[in-house]
Amino acid sequence: MYKTIDTAPGETAYRKFMDFWKKEQTGKPFADGKKILQHIPTLDELARNSNSLFILFDVSRYKIIYFSKNIEAILGYSNLELQKRNVSLFFRILCPRQRLAPFNLVRWRKHIYSNIPKNANRLDLHFFYAGLRIRHGEGHIVPLLIRFSPLALNESGHAAFALIRVESAPHLLKADFYWARSSCQQSGMCVGYYHSKKDLRKMSDIVSEREKEVLRLIARGQSSKEIATKLFITQNTVEKHRRNMLARTGARDTTALVQICRQAGII
Repeated sequence: MYKTIDTAPGETAYRKFMDFWKKEQTGKPFADGKKILQHIPTLDELARNSNSLFILFDVSRYKIIYFSKNIEAILGYSNLELQKRNVSLFFRILCPRQRLAPFNLVRWRKHIYSNIPKNANRLDLHFFYAGLRIRHGEGHIVPLLIRFSPLALNESGHAAFALIRVESAPHLLKADFYWARSSCQQSGMCVGYYHSKKDLRKMSDIVSEREKEVLRLIARGQSSKEIATKLFITQNTVEKHRRNMLARTGARDTTALVQICRQAGII
């Protein structure tokens, strides 16, 4: 029996704030920037004990209005530098091979929004990005995990303000590609999926339904033999599913695979 794989501390802090915000915003889906800024001390406290950078983003003005004080520890850049450059800092420090990634992902996100029903709860629509790589302030390359969650909508029903969680993830990711997934927070249903490798874009999700069954059991600490018995498949098939998931997500190992897929809303 393997040890059950726990959620990362940054993800726990992120979920705490989103649960708190959901209660605060009950019945009030539209934008209130002042209300959001009142909760900065809460974010500062959560960020202090996590491995993640938290950002409040004004989507309408495409401007960062808050970032947690641990930016230097996470990305290696000073608070002053981010204040000076704002969003352009992230474009400047992206790896040259991924300079077009933000434009590809923005187009993909717009496509997602244009294809969901008008009566859908857009506050429940979250975006996850894995594998975007930046040059750390100390010079080395760092892969990131990024969560984008709308906090309030404008009158057109699009995100006006969002909470972005950024995690430095060299311990979780080893591949040089990136991918993205959009899902409903409550149901976990995949709404859209994008991969920088064209041959992997044909899939409806980065992990198949059968692979999700295997992954849930892995996350509960079950061995390949136990999983094979439970799902009426061979151990070789279990290991094949594991290898395929690792290859598609770029995860460093099985523990990393589970943590990444939990953050992406896959399990």
